[in-house]
Amino acid sequence: MTDSKEKELEKAVFDCVLESSWKYCVIGLGLAVPLGVKFKSYSPLVYLGLAGTGLDLYTGYTKCEAQRLALEAYKKGVGAEVLRQRQQ
Repeated sequence: MTDSKEKELEKAVFDCVLESSWKYCVIGLGLAVPLGVKFKSYSPLVYLGLAGTGLDLYTGYTKCEAQRLALEAYKKGVGAEVLRQRQQ
């Protein structure tokens, strides 16, 4: 059961993660293309692309922590309220 408040919080988390999930990957690939051409290898694309993706995941995790915590707190509060209602 999701209500409008929970949907809003989920959308906020989704939007926050989506906003921050591309910058470092693009930078890594932008640096890797000239290196790959120079060394005639795909290794820079692989390593810098993966490093950028890892940085994107890390920054998305840390940047959106407040939104995730708000969603978790809301879910815990709603869950506790449902349990109280069932016990009565």
